[in-house]
Amino acid sequence: MFKVMIQEARFASETDNYSSANISNGYGLVTKVGAHASGKGAKVHMNVDFTMKTVTKQNMKKVLDKHKSLYTDEQWHTLEENYAAGGFLGGVLAGAFGLLFGGGSYNHYKNQHDKEVKVDNKEHQKLVEDLHNVARSTIKYTGEVEATSQTQLPVDAYCYVEITTIKFKDGNSLSVINSDNPVAADADGNTNNIDTTPGKLHVEPISG
Repeated sequence: MFKVMIQEARFASETDNYSSANISNGYGLVTKVGAHASGKGAKVHMNVDFTMKTVTKQNMKKVLDKHKSLYTDEQWHTLEENYAAGGFLGGVLAGAFGLLFGGGSYNHYKNQHDKEVKVDNKEHQKLVEDLHNVARSTIKYTGEVEATSQTQLPVDAYCYVEITTIKFKDGNSLSVINSDNPVAADADGNTNNIDTTPGKLHVEPISG
């Protein structure tokens, strides 16, 4: 009897680890050095080259496929459309949380910072657990981002990408980026004076 009580206590503690999580979504800086534009109409080219410990597109898809039953047919169609559109992870992970925990809205957690998500449903907790445990890989992102200055004043352009981060109760986190549509902005993240030519980053897993 005493042994059973210990097991139950351990199970409750493990379950509690996935009863909530915090989500952030937005554009983050990925280049350390800016490219200088001297005046209106000046074009700058930024060579992007960075690595990140994250989940591959294939492994993330496996997690979502495993929990397909949590979504309605319409919601799943929305996830698949956005998955097929390109860069995938930075937006789709936030969208997957929005559809489940944000009143069914794909964009509920877009541009949110450290938003707490309550996960009361046991099946939903299993999704959070699988995201916590999904294998990470070191992934290299490369590409060139072209930007055009829209101000007469000199401006330095930097490259930003959409990032979604899930922070778990035990302190671990999962960050994923959208490799499509990197954005040029100034050091403060302001895009008013800089236009970006649409593009995407090349994604290459370099270690498991």
